[in-house]
Amino acid sequence: MHIEIFDSLPSTMDVARARATSAVSADGRVHGVLARAQTAGRGQRGRQWYAPAGEALAVTYWLQDPLLPERAGELAFVAGIAAVEALGPSLPPSNSASLGLKWPNDMVLEGRKLGGILIEMAAMPGGGWVALVGVGINLTVRQFPPELVDMATSVALAGGNALAPEALADQIGAGLERWMEVRRSRGFGPILARWRALDRTV
Repeated sequence: MHIEIFDSLPSTMDVARARATSAVSADGRVHGVLARAQTAGRGQRGRQWYAPAGEALAVTYWLQDPLLPERAGELAFVAGIAAVEALGPSLPPSNSASLGLKWPNDMVLEGRKLGGILIEMAAMPGGGWVALVGVGINLTVRQFPPELVDMATSVALAGGNALAPEALADQIGAGLERWMEVRRSRGFGPILARWRALDRTV
């Protein structure tokens, strides 16, 4: 796994797309682009993603896999599991039980949105597809805009000790690789079972 780190970017998704589609060949690894500050991040349906400098994880991974693009939808399950498993140890036991996933792309904690996942596909110039997996997580954010106050939270607000974004990105990337190998060797069943155990959708 290799993650490229920038001090600031408008969008990690856009840079990752450019990196991924200019790759000469697939090497089977997960790659990523991380920004310590992201000024024009986006979520589902083109919504802006709030990510203050130094207070949130903003990373986009990309990978190629024989299962793509037909099974691209399964990546949202894989990415959600990888993110929640990486975050769990950062939270106190009293709050960790409420950490989970909300269909289709949210990470939630105590009923509030902690982060989100965005999956996009890009065509390779020489044929084939690459998957882009954007992950945004509120780490040390303590003040949200008025429109988000009642629906968003962060690891810090929940009393947790947030990992540095770079360390968390490494752990999530390792989880992506691990769960993608499970998908290839054992099918989607184990992933669906794990996702259901983490499901907090009302």
